[in-house]
Amino acid sequence: FEEVNTAGEALNKLRTMKQAGKTADEFISEFKIHAAHSGITQDAALIDYFQEGLTTGLVSKIYNAETMPTTIQGWYAAAVKHDLNYRRLQAHRQRMQGKQPTKAAPKYVRRERDPDAMDVDRLSEEDRKKYMLEGKCFRCGQKGHRA
Repeated sequence: FEEVNTAGEALNKLRTMKQAGKTADEFISEFKIHAAHSGITQDAALIDYFQEGLTTGLVSKIYNAETMPTTIQGWYAAAVKHDLNYRRLQAHRQRMQGKQPTKAAPKYVRRERDPDAMDVDRLSEEDRKKYMLEGKCFRCGQKGHRA
C-alpha cells in the first residue's frame, strides 16, 4: 500500500505548471485546484507561484497596469482581464488581415515595349555592340564616358 503525498505533489505542480496555450481562465481553474491541495493560504506565496506560471507577456501587462493587484483574487481578475483583451486584439488583427489583399502589389512593374512605337534615337543592336567595343557613349557617341 502506497501513501499518497497530495500536498507535496500539489506544491510541485504549482512550481512547474505553465499557462502555455491555455486561456487565463483555464490556467486559473487548474491553479486553484493545486493551490487548495497544497495547503498554501498566504496570498504572497500564491502570487509568486501564479506569476511563475503565467506567460511573460501577461505578467508584464499586469505589472504595467495603472494599479497592480495585491491579493491572489486581484491577480486572478487582472490575468483574466488582460488575457481577454489580448485575445480580442488577436481576433481583430486576424479579421483585418482577411480584408487586406493577400498579395502585395509589386513595387516596380516593368512596362512592355510597344512593338509599333518609333524609337527614332534608339541604337540598333549592331550599333550598340560597335559603341561598346569602341568605348563610346550610347547617348552622344563620344569616347571617355558611357551613358
